[in-house]
This record gives sequence, C-alpha cells and structure tokens, in this order.
Amino acid sequence: MAQDRKKLEALLGFIEKLGNEPGNKWFIEQLQKKYGRVPEIPVISSGPKIDEIYEYCIEKVIQAQADDFYKDFPLEKIKKSLINDFVKMEHWRRRDNFQEFCMALWQQIEAITNHLANNVETNEAIHKLYGHPVFTHKAIKIADYVLIKQKNQKNQKNLLEKIDSKIIDLPIIDKTRCLLFLSMYQPYKTTFFDQNKYRYITENINSIYQYRNLNHRGSPPNDWQTKIYEKIDPKKSFYYFKFIGVLATFIEMVATKPIPSDEMRKYIQNLAEKKYTT
Repeated sequence: MAQDRKKLEALLGFIEKLGNEPGNKWFIEQLQKKYGRVPEIPVISSGPKIDEIYEYCIEKVIQAQADDFYKDFPLEKIKKSLINDFVKMEHWRRRDNFQEFCMALWQQIEAITNHLANNVETNEAIHKLYGHPVFTHKAIKIADYVLIKQKNQKNQKNLLEKIDSKIIDLPIIDKTRCLLFLSMYQPYKTTFFDQNKYRYITENINSIYQYRNLNHRGSPPNDWQTKIYEKIDPKKSFYYFKFIGVLATFIEMVATKPIPSDEMRKYIQNLAEKKYTT
C-alpha cells in the first residue's frame, strides 16, 4: 500500500502541474466530473487505471520537454519532426528499449546533418580544405582526417571518390564528421582545433549509428561492431544519458551557428587552392 500511496502522490503532483498550464483547464474539469464523487474513488485507485493516467501525465511532460529542448532551434523546416523524434526517443528510454531509443536519437542527428549538408557554401568550404594539413606540424591532410577510409584494397579509390563528391552525397557518418570539423576548425586562432573533443563526439555518434543499424542489419556484426556492443550493452543505463548529451552537444556545435562561420568564410576566401594528393 505504501507504494500505491507514492504513486498517488506523484500523480496528484502531475495533475496539479498540468492544470496550471495554459489551455489545460478542461483536463481538470473532466477529472472533477469523472472522479469528483466519493463512490468513484475506488475505481481510479485500481492499479491499471492509475498506471494509465500516470503514463498520460508523463507523456505530457515529455512533450513539454521536447518542445523546450528545441525551443530556440533555428531550422524551422525540420523542427516539428525533430520534436516528434525526441518524444519517441524518451518514450523508448522510459521503456528501456535501447535499440529503439538509439534509432529515434539517430533520426534527429541524421535530419540535422542532411539539412545542413545540402548547402553550397558548406560544400565549397570543405572541398577547399581537403588538400590542406590539419595541423601545421603534421602532414595529415584534412581529407584523410574527416573522411572514413574503407579497410580493403579499394581504400584509396574510395577516398578519392568521396573527395570528388558533394557533402550531401557522402555516407552519413562522413557528412557528420565534415560538419563537425567545419564547426570546430579555426585556423585563424592560436588554439585552432580540439582534436580530443572531435574524436569524442564522432566516436559516440558512430556508436549511436551502429545501434541504429541493428534495426536494419541482416548479417552478423563484424569484429569492431561487436566491440562497440560489448562495451555499451552492460552499461546501457549510463549510455542513455551520455548519448542524449552527445545529441545536445552536436546540436550546439552545428545548428546554433552558421557553417562555415563568417571568420571561416574570410579565411577560405584567402586560402590558396591545394589539390589533394597522396
């Protein structure tokens, strides 16, 4: 009975919060009509009914959280679908379905990436940078750094094909890596690139993507995919919140400021052409 009382107290708190929100007066009125008389109380106190109303209140809170999460998001064209996917993401997190959670989270990253990658200035910026080194003291080229190489005999051909492609036509992981690089790379500053932060974000985005692929994969995972699952599966409760943090950081980095930035545009305009060579 103590557990039931806690549920009831939590439920009353949710109902009070909902009743104070603009436009929800009807909800309180309906509850009063339906459950205002004493004989009705035993019905609402039954387990299934409590759970049903409790879940309804939770879903209302999640919807409000999703609206607030994307409140200042500048890409209005995709904002509604992102909010819907955020609600799905939280829905599956509450039901401890990690695979579906990652799917809904990934759909947000993918929608933002595809929208931003379909931009002429962004495409021109990354192509002009491909042949230049990431660091002045190292020979590694930007193309080698941001584009994923296939580990087979067609490695070099595959990379050259990617370099010749528009960003929007690249594999999705390459697109996210290019956008993140453009948002972080600041060669006009003394501390111009945080390599550790870039690696942290891109590796976690890739992990989310691998869980998303479990919804579509027909063949067994390869060795490195298996390593990802073996690392994350025992600590899913931790990764629910870690991955939400990765989503928030990704949005903050690529969607709250222009890519390329005004400073980056000026830098690229004065940058000498340098064709990628092996």
